[in-house]
Amino acid sequence: MTNRRPAGDDGAPANVHGDEDRRLALLVEHAFDLVAIVDASQRLVYASPAHARVLGYTAADLAAMDLRALIHDEDVEYLAGLREAVVRDGSAGPSRPVRVRSKRGGWCRLQLRITDLRHEPAIGGFVVNARDVTEHLAVEEQLQQAQRLDAIGRLAGGVAHDFNNLLTVITGYTSMLLAQVPPEDPNHADLVEVKGAADRAAELTQQILMFSRRQALTPQVVDTRRVIGEMRRMLERLIGEHIEFVVSEGAAPVHALVDRVQLEQVVMNLVVNARDAMPSGGRLTIEVDVVAVPAGARGRHPSVAPGEYARIRVRDTGCGMDERTMAHMFEPFYTTKEPGKGTGLGLSTVYRIVRQSGGVVWADSVPSEGATFSVLLPGATVATRDVARAREVPPAPAPEGATVLLVEDEAIVRALAERVLRRQGCRVLSARNGVEALAVARWHDGPIDLLVTDVVMPAMSGTELAERFGELRRDVPVLFMTGYAIDHVTGRDGARPETRLLSKPFSPHELSVAVSGLLGTSAARR
Repeated sequence: MTNRRPAGDDGAPANVHGDEDRRLALLVEHAFDLVAIVDASQRLVYASPAHARVLGYTAADLAAMDLRALIHDEDVEYLAGLREAVVRDGSAGPSRPVRVRSKRGGWCRLQLRITDLRHEPAIGGFVVNARDVTEHLAVEEQLQQAQRLDAIGRLAGGVAHDFNNLLTVITGYTSMLLAQVPPEDPNHADLVEVKGAADRAAELTQQILMFSRRQALTPQVVDTRRVIGEMRRMLERLIGEHIEFVVSEGAAPVHALVDRVQLEQVVMNLVVNARDAMPSGGRLTIEVDVVAVPAGARGRHPSVAPGEYARIRVRDTGCGMDERTMAHMFEPFYTTKEPGKGTGLGLSTVYRIVRQSGGVVWADSVPSEGATFSVLLPGATVATRDVARAREVPPAPAPEGATVLLVEDEAIVRALAERVLRRQGCRVLSARNGVEALAVARWHDGPIDLLVTDVVMPAMSGTELAERFGELRRDVPVLFMTGYAIDHVTGRDGARPETRLLSKPFSPHELSVAVSGLLGTSAARR
């Protein structure tokens, strides 16, 4: 005899509706997104378990709270307008993200979809579906910031390049005048001031070039713990006695593959930034350790490749930063200091050095509660070979009557270089660009002992010119001049051993020394 379920009023088995209700309840209870019911008085009727996972509040916590107190002040008015739209239209969403205070501290960004079901007896209120988009927006903002900084970097690099051309001329002619004017001449002191101002301007352009990632680094295996230890006394003097300074480090080395000089600049800039955030005193802590980023790990910096990193954290108990400041802190010339108190290049320089070194840098901060800057740099073992370039041998004297092909698109720089080379006893063939230079190389009957060329030129770059020139005139050394210290032009792969790079702005003496060295090597080879 077969058992049959008793039929309900609608003819269906009596427990079918119960199964359906149970199924729907389980779906809501295990939903990844947040589901809530709020009545007309904005009191919580129901909150799914996802609230505890995302916000840290249980349903009982939320039922005892004024929900409006959880909303960021800047989002309260927007949320009120959204509710009015729901009452008018029946539903609204998805909304722009709304900031909701987390029980764990900080703000979660939730994207809401609200439906008015007050007319449904089973609901009797507003159904709120919310999705946590905090991590998604953080990654998106990081990408936008990186793109914005790259665009600013390209602009800054171009400006610095042009400025370096002008500084080359100012420095060059001032140096030549200083060599002619005796110290007792009243004009000598004025020329010294002009030269000093040009030198300071050159330092500023180097910072801009560092931000624009146009300056070459010399990475080597360094123990970051030891580097910071050796900097400690200098940092203590830099910070001042009104700030407690603590360096937290273990006994084991923390190796990184990085340019040591630039690492020191990163640490110094972060320490100065922390010091300036504590004018009335506080505590500054530097922590050094090793962290491992596993494959497939997703964090606030998904662009970080898996592997081992040296981590440096600089903590302060200063004024902290708000969201607006943190959104712009790595931009060049952005500063919250008073006019004349800073250039706004410290943190932007840190950002570019770290990024160019293959690492990442970020900050965690709350206004009035201090800030923590974290730097991850590619780790390295002691066995890793030092990739720093060997120091160059002092150049030999230039042979008399040497012929130099000079290629420079900026007329004032070309005129200065011609004058310096002729004073050195060289015969100079000048060209404004790569096309003219190749034409000179073809029709000139005598030898060409050295090619001196700018790197960034219209139509044909200096590196392309050097390659094509080498097909016409073999074994001729090349001296590159550039406002950018571009790494690949120096022939570090050994393809062009007789190649050097002279960074602008340069002095007449620096140009003469570089030319003498290459001409001496060329003469010895012949």
